[in-house]
Amino acid sequence: GKVVVMNKGSAVNLTVPASLGAGFTCSVVQKGAGQVTFVASSTTINNRQSHTKIAGQHGVATLISTADNVFVLAGDTAS
Repeated sequence: GKVVVMNKGSAVNLTVPASLGAGFTCSVVQKGAGQVTFVASSTTINNRQSHTKIAGQHGVATLISTADNVFVLAGDTAS
């Protein structure tokens, strides 16, 4: 239930690690111009459109764990 603010001028990866547990949620804000890409690490990240990035500066995406090591990425996303 936390908010993570990414404020970079260049592209940045956000690694989604294993063992966060079912029910984990957080929102990620792309404050800077650097596009945020979500990278799975022994996890699965699902998105309705197979997106893995936040669409742009000031965009917000939410990461929700629906089961151990399985996440849904929703919000202002892009491929």
